[in-house]
Amino acid sequence: MLAFRDKPVTALQVGQQLGAAYVLEGSIRRAGNRVRITAQLVEVSTRHSVWAERYDRLLEDVFAIQEEIARSIAQALRITLTPQEEKTIARKPTENPQAYDFYLRGRSYTRRGNLDYGLQMFEQAIQLDPNFALAHGGIAQLCGRIYETREQNPKWIERALAACDRATALAPDLPEVLIAHARICYAQKKYEEAALLAQRAIERKPDCEGSWNLLGRAYFASGHGGSGGKRPAPAGGRRPSPQRRQYSLQCRLHLRRPWEKSRGARDAQEGVCGRIRPPGLGGQGFRSRLPARQP
Repeated sequence: MLAFRDKPVTALQVGQQLGAAYVLEGSIRRAGNRVRITAQLVEVSTRHSVWAERYDRLLEDVFAIQEEIARSIAQALRITLTPQEEKTIARKPTENPQAYDFYLRGRSYTRRGNLDYGLQMFEQAIQLDPNFALAHGGIAQLCGRIYETREQNPKWIERALAACDRATALAPDLPEVLIAHARICYAQKKYEEAALLAQRAIERKPDCEGSWNLLGRAYFASGHGGSGGKRPAPAGGRRPSPQRRQYSLQCRLHLRRPWEKSRGARDAQEGVCGRIRPPGLGGQGFRSRLPARQP
């Protein structure tokens, strides 16, 4: 998960923060057209390795490796995958590994705020694979973001909508496409529609990048408010996930905006953090069905 990427944390620390019974850790090294992937599944309570493997393959085999890892973990934990999970594991975002590499570069530039380079990378991905829904969604989201934060020129919305329409035609229920649509709606100040789209994305993929941030912003911007109430506690008394913490942080950041001068305004919006109940995180993928092993 992005919250722990490139950080010196142990499987125990990650598992405790997420309330997870198992944590998958590993590394990826690339040399030319070859890739080496090491992966290890660790049981949090015992810190013992349940499964481990190393893969030395051609870059073009990366999607097959992902599928193999997922199936190996399910087998190690004696989990029977549902038909939907089987379909999800087997699905490839693109048949072109180089297009996927450009897409990942685009995401990396986007996270660092370099929107122009990010846009170029997504465009390169589409040149290699015109039917790459994730890359079209990336362009849609970036164009909406540029319109919102940099240049209020209608051309950005037009381009964003065109890319979003193409992505939706290719993969209508893809969470990343829903978030791209939500970003455009937010840029157009259609806040309630943006919030609903963000909710749908989270229901399909709880850790969909940018979804919780956009959900929190859209709720506030749409004027949902009130006073009183408490923030919902995580089910089972577990610590909140990084996504829920991000959502809560987004609430607090909005409370500190300079135009909110009065104590009454702050109190009213603090009530929103408690009253808004974001979608649940359970029921997605085999990880959510793993109970913690009893000592």
